[in-house]
Amino acid sequence: MNIAVIGINHQTAPVALLECMALSEAKKIEAMLKLLDPLEVGTSAISEVVILNTCGRFEVYFAAPKKSMADGILRIQNFFNQQTQTFARNQNQEHSSINTDGIDLHIYTKVGEDALEHMIQVAVGLDSIVLGEDQIIGQMKAAHHMAQELGCTQRILNVTFRDAVASAKKIKSALKISEIPLSLSYVGVKLMAEVMPLKGKRVLVVGLGEMGLLAIQHAHALGAKITVSNRSKDKILALQGRYPDIEAVAYDNKAAAISQMDCVITATAAPHMVFTKSDFMTVTHQMVVLDLSLPKDVDNQVAELSTIKLINLETLSKTVEQNQEQRQLLVDKAHVLVADHVAKMASWLDRTSVHTTLKDLGGLVSKSHLDAMSFVDEKLKLDRHQRAIVDKAMLAALKRLVRSPIQNLNSLETQEERDGATYWLQKLFTGHQEED
Repeated sequence: MNIAVIGINHQTAPVALLECMALSEAKKIEAMLKLLDPLEVGTSAISEVVILNTCGRFEVYFAAPKKSMADGILRIQNFFNQQTQTFARNQNQEHSSINTDGIDLHIYTKVGEDALEHMIQVAVGLDSIVLGEDQIIGQMKAAHHMAQELGCTQRILNVTFRDAVASAKKIKSALKISEIPLSLSYVGVKLMAEVMPLKGKRVLVVGLGEMGLLAIQHAHALGAKITVSNRSKDKILALQGRYPDIEAVAYDNKAAAISQMDCVITATAAPHMVFTKSDFMTVTHQMVVLDLSLPKDVDNQVAELSTIKLINLETLSKTVEQNQEQRQLLVDKAHVLVADHVAKMASWLDRTSVHTTLKDLGGLVSKSHLDAMSFVDEKLKLDRHQRAIVDKAMLAALKRLVRSPIQNLNSLETQEERDGATYWLQKLFTGHQEED
């Protein structure tokens, strides 16, 4: 058996193509079952399949007998083309920016060892929009779990997916890539905490979009006493459901509340300035202000006040850029570690034909043993003790028959030798050729 991956991602395809390949859970289930259906496919080329679909990638991992791999690749490529054409029709192609004839230019296909390397690189986060991100490991585990529950995976993809995830965890733990933050909210709160430790400090957060919510999460974890202000009361109530200790102030009273705070975090989507220098004139104690908005929420003149330390996106971008460079250095080291894990997985994959042959030989021994004992029971009237002796002797003799071939097969070093040996063992002992 061999494995392959065919896909598109944020590096190879425009957003429009990624969008048309984004499938619901039900559609992913339908697609996997369809790809494995011999009546639908017209061939038994594909033995196992897993679909990995995230915001930045759509990939189909599959296993197939080596002689059927070309047919399997063609089948998956046709699936990509069919999916994009269906999406374009549904979206009214006349008004669609999708070029359904050009998806082949964006698809990558990796087979065997290259597919294993890609699988581990994806799991480590080396192929993600954010280098080294952790979310992809959970996404890969979920994709494998879904396929496994549907019966769409067997030994090959079960082992390779589990090994890829385990290898990724070891590599990320060794290099600590994820400990170098790239999130603007995380970096912003971290810089704020370096200026003023947040435990027990009063922090006003204005704006409850994605950036604001992430900032709340990080600041709350550091022990800050948080007060929020937002136009939507529903968002505030939902947030207080998660964090009962969070207080709220009316949006129109946000400026009046500033003097009671130690820090201010603002992350609105306002097209205009939200805070000016005059809003901070009454602040007599040291205060840190974090502006996560674009365009800015806080006027740069606020930084002229001696009591205010202003951190904005310009400051954060420099830190994030430095962190990105640090991650890139670790990524180069990660590639070396990936190669080591790939070699181990490739060695296992090469020997899967041997495992199949050994399993078949074991099955042959068991069947012969049962058939022989059935004949003995029919022809001879043995007591319990006598039958046990004959049964044990019969099984031992049959095992001796295949012991030397098994030992010799396990000792072969090259793939060419193993392929030749498994072919003849299958031919001689089971009467058919191994498909691998």
